[in-house]
Formats: sequence, C-alpha cells, structure tokens
Amino acid sequence: METKTITYTYDPTARMFAITVNGKLRGGFVGATSEKKFYEALESGADISISNYMKSEEYKKALIRRFHAALAARGVMSHKGDIISAYGVGHTTELSIDQLKELLVKYSTQTREKRADDPARIRALRSDLLTICQKMDIYATNDDWTKVNDFFMKHTGKLLYDLTEDELVKARKQFNSILDWHAKKQNELNKLSKLN
Repeated sequence: METKTITYTYDPTARMFAITVNGKLRGGFVGATSEKKFYEALESGADISISNYMKSEEYKKALIRRFHAALAARGVMSHKGDIISAYGVGHTTELSIDQLKELLVKYSTQTREKRADDPARIRALRSDLLTICQKMDIYATNDDWTKVNDFFMKHTGKLLYDLTEDELVKARKQFNSILDWHAKKQNELNKLSKLN
C-alpha cells in the first residue's frame, strides 16, 4: 500500500491554510476557519510550514491572470500596453503586487458596478460623450466597446470611465469639434455629389 505524505502550509498574511497530499494541493481553508484549523493542526503535533503567499510569485501570477481577465471583460486588452506604461513598465510581469492590486481595483467589473454612485454631473458628461460617439457611428452597437475604447485612447489617452470631470468636459469639447468637422465634410460631399 502506498504511503501518503501530507503537508500543511499556513500563510498568516493571506489567512490561508493549505493541505497538500503527495505534493499536490488537495484542499484548504481561508479566513477565520484557516486560523482555527492551523491551531488544531499545531495541537495535534503536525509539521506545518509557514509561508508568505502574498509575496510569492504564484500569487503574482494569479493577480496577472485576474488583471488580464478584467481587461478582456472590459474589451480593452488591446490597450494593455498603454495602461501598464503609466507604471513605467513594458510587461505585466514587471509590475509589483501592489500595482497589480491597484489595477485590479481600477478595471474589475465590481468597480464598474460602483460607478452608478458617481455624481450625476459625471454620468451626464459620459452620456454626452457616448451620444457624440453614436452620432459619429463609433458606438453603433450596444456592448461593443472596441471602437469606443480605441477612439478614447487615441484622443484622450484614457478610457471613458477613467476620465475625471475636467477631462470629460475637455473631451466633450474636442469630440464636438470632431463631430462638427465630420458634418462639414459630409455637407461638402453632398454638395459635390449634387453638382455631378
């Protein structure tokens, strides 16, 4: 009969208690339960290693995966380079754990849901900008943010929901100017087509 090697790892910072059998993670506990199981295992005399998962490369890789998933969910994966360049890096692996956490807060879908609490003025400015984008056929299909994100990154260097109130006002003026320019060009084309 094969003997099983059971090891226990406890991370007090992450409040995680992991159980590994023959080198493979087989379960564990998180939060208050993890502390309780840790003390129970200590009392039983089990050999427990203490780690700091929060600083490990595994944790960083998990944060990177979550960050990529958040970008994909928002449809801004193509702008990842622009987003992380604000931190002075060229690749996500060069970001620190704290920077990755900050980016996750900024781009996670839960954060988007909290935006409903934004002041009415900011929501109205965003709505104005989307209306202008619709008039320019940039936001023609609901929930298709690819063209919108590209347009905002090109003209403002940020995504719509990352703009401050002052930046939204400035973008609205800029986008109205672009819309007026498009309207003038269209009128000229209409006049030329009538002459032909």
